[in-house]
Amino acid sequence: MLLTRIKIPSLIALVYFFFAVISLNFFSIADGNAALVWLPTGLAVAAIVRFGPRILPGIYLSGVAASLYIGNNFELSLLFAMAYMMEPLVTLLILKKVNFSLKLYHFKDYLLLVVAGIGGSVVSAVIGSAALLLHNTTVINDFITVAIHWWFGNIIGLILLGPLLLLLSQTSFRSLLQNRSLEFGLLLLLASYIAITQFAGISLFGEKSNFSYAYYAVAVIIWAIIRFGHQTIALVQMILFSMGVWGLINQQGYFFTGIGIVEQNVDILFQYIFIVSLGSMGLAYTLKHQRLLSQALTKSINETYIFHQDDLQFEFINLSARSHLGLNEKNWQALTILDVQPDVSRQYVANVISNLKNSDNTYDVYQSQHQRVDGSTYPVEVRIEKAEQSGRHSYLATAVDITERIETQLYKDLGDSVCQHSTQGVVICNEKNEILRVNAAFSHITGYSEQEVIGKKPNMLGSGKHGTSFYEEMWATLEQKASWCSELYNRHQSGHLYLVDMTIKKFIHELGNKVHYMAMFTDITDEREQSLKLKHHAEHDLLTALPNRARLQQEFTYALAMVERQQKKLALLFLDLNGFKPINDTHGHQLGDQVLQKIALRLKTTVRESDIVSRVGGDEFVILMTNLDDTDNYQLVVNKIKAIIAKPMFFDEITVLLSVSVGNAIYPLDGADLDSLIMVADEAMYRDKQSK
Repeated sequence: MLLTRIKIPSLIALVYFFFAVISLNFFSIADGNAALVWLPTGLAVAAIVRFGPRILPGIYLSGVAASLYIGNNFELSLLFAMAYMMEPLVTLLILKKVNFSLKLYHFKDYLLLVVAGIGGSVVSAVIGSAALLLHNTTVINDFITVAIHWWFGNIIGLILLGPLLLLLSQTSFRSLLQNRSLEFGLLLLLASYIAITQFAGISLFGEKSNFSYAYYAVAVIIWAIIRFGHQTIALVQMILFSMGVWGLINQQGYFFTGIGIVEQNVDILFQYIFIVSLGSMGLAYTLKHQRLLSQALTKSINETYIFHQDDLQFEFINLSARSHLGLNEKNWQALTILDVQPDVSRQYVANVISNLKNSDNTYDVYQSQHQRVDGSTYPVEVRIEKAEQSGRHSYLATAVDITERIETQLYKDLGDSVCQHSTQGVVICNEKNEILRVNAAFSHITGYSEQEVIGKKPNMLGSGKHGTSFYEEMWATLEQKASWCSELYNRHQSGHLYLVDMTIKKFIHELGNKVHYMAMFTDITDEREQSLKLKHHAEHDLLTALPNRARLQQEFTYALAMVERQQKKLALLFLDLNGFKPINDTHGHQLGDQVLQKIALRLKTTVRESDIVSRVGGDEFVILMTNLDDTDNYQLVVNKIKAIIAKPMFFDEITVLLSVSVGNAIYPLDGADLDSLIMVADEAMYRDKQSK
């Protein structure tokens, strides 16, 4: 890195010395120090703009060496070098104060470089002329003349070399030529021939001809402008005018008029170089930007039209417009804007134009339909603005096909409508899980209006029934699968809980990679309650609310799994009421039902909470005793049951007395399944009934 930083300033210093020697030897005027073309100015300005102030020490040392080379003393050489160094430095300081681009992409940048260089050249000329005056090399009466010549030389050197070096440092000749190397070679050959034979006055093929080719230089410059642009213009100018200066120094060539060089010829040369250089570069930049604008309009994906206000006839249609409308290169020239926009009247366009002419508005926008050659149409958004040129009142119309935009809006409107009218609650959240939008069903289910929830988090609906692990698992699933669905409880605004069937989706929008979450949910509280009721009715006796045979089988399966893990036993008691049938026959089924309900309550209060009491028949009950040890005496339970059933039951003026027969079976001694155990217990119950 350090080697690179040293190498570039050293190389620039070496080239600066070389250019200084050339200028002093070949372009020096009578005083020997104020060169008619000071080429190092262009190099120094281009280098300091490109690489910064680090090149200044090399410029100073090279200036001292060049001055010593032509025989100046050491003190004068130091002052000259100061003048040489101040010029690029002042130029750089001026350019830093303005909006300058070293790429010289615009003519403005080229002018800023020249103007800043003029300012730097003034400082250099004053210092250099003052040095000559201090060392008695010139007199006070010649101070202004010497300073002007010094300034002329610096400006010409800047114009000829500065822009050329900056432009060529940014654009390679390979990309510049673009497969036109032969033409480029012919251009340079012709420019060199005119420069040598006419501007420098050197005969290449024998005697001089009286015919002047100097005016062909204009043709060469125009050729370069049209075909190659401002980079090549700078190179051609360097070739032409450097030879012109050399011819003037040697009192020959196009710019030598036979009058004193210093007095008038130098002024003519300077004016010629200055005017031609600025004019040709300005024309080249203008043409370049016109081409870029034309290419942009022609190749734009948007339809672009230019039409005249009087007859509305098209003056220009780009490729995109021709392609969309089905036009070729010939059949569009007789069309007007009304031909492609059949739904727009002449009066409407006239009103748009009048509005643009009589107001401060720079453009107007409206929507229309464009009609293709085959008669089909498509929607467009048209922007019309002024495009006046050479006194012609024309207008630029840019049309954008908005078919996709309209379809997108239709889909959005349709989606909004579906969302708003959906019976499912919908809530959309951003990446921070803040609510952005809800629909009407959300408000109906939760009790919260849209205004109450926007910007808040959905946990405001939390019921408190689900722990932290539940929500952690939900978020983990969302991140992994971008989808989660489950049932959960939420709390209504009024405070009551409700159950929802919820699905949450994670979306990553293709524009901006923004994350959104959409939750869709349905209130299933009533549905679940109804389902639970049906399930309860299917598994329980309707009269006593005790488990029926099907539920008893489920409970047996659960209990069996538990006792096998814990190495315990099960006992099954089969009960049959004695004397129940006469109650139905004597007092009716209504009293019989009441008796059964009271029997069920007595049985439930007699056994443990872990035991299951079920009704399996009219007056038959089964009790499943779970988790028994070998030491447990279930016979005590049997005795308690018989005792509590034997207690009188009172129903208004009716007293009911019953007894019960009980049989038992033990798992696994008497059977391995419920049916086997019931069969054994039933037989035991009959034996108990017969023993009375």
